[in-house]
Amino acid sequence: MAPRPLTLPTRASYTCQPESGHAALRLRLVLTDLAGTVRHSAATPPPPDFTPGTLLTELTAGVGRITGAHDVAGRLTGVGLGMIGPLDHAQGTVRDAHRLRHWHDVPLRELAERALGLPVHLDKDVTAGVTAEAWRRGCLEAVHDRAAEAGDVREAARVLAVGVVNLLQTLDVAHVVLAGADLLAHAGTYRAEVEEAVVPRSPEPTGRRPRSRCRAWART
Repeated sequence: MAPRPLTLPTRASYTCQPESGHAALRLRLVLTDLAGTVRHSAATPPPPDFTPGTLLTELTAGVGRITGAHDVAGRLTGVGLGMIGPLDHAQGTVRDAHRLRHWHDVPLRELAERALGLPVHLDKDVTAGVTAEAWRRGCLEAVHDRAAEAGDVREAARVLAVGVVNLLQTLDVAHVVLAGADLLAHAGTYRAEVEEAVVPRSPEPTGRRPRSRCRAWART
């Protein structure tokens, strides 16, 4: 039997991607269809020294405004929430958000799901942004190549690191091998960015950082 291409009913379902963080100083809400086409985007500055309760109130009101204005109530399939880290991805918890004093061990995913009545995926704001851009452009490779072609090797390496982290969160991988002629020309930069993304920031009980399993490997 010949393979049949899968086509998403893009206008049947929608997702909402809020992004919040100290560096951005904004709460940005983006409504997309399942093809990644942006249907609405709006950004507002968060209140000074905002708390989890304040953010959830703003988030709930913002999602309500968007779904009402675009007549997608009941068709919103989920919410992807980008938040400044560090995060516990497995638990959906904001551990100690950088320079946000009210954000210590906040179960943000659970609180947001309860407030919105929708599935919520929590990720770091930077990772969420790169993933959304990759989805919009078709794949992570396109985002990486755009940075590499512009000569921004560190940005290209950071994009690849996001892909590695997403892979490790999905699969039980024993080792990560970084290879390829273009990558190996800047092996140190790529390895450093991947290690920074993969290795936990908190030290082990001995005070030493755990050894990374990432290797820049040349195939001959």
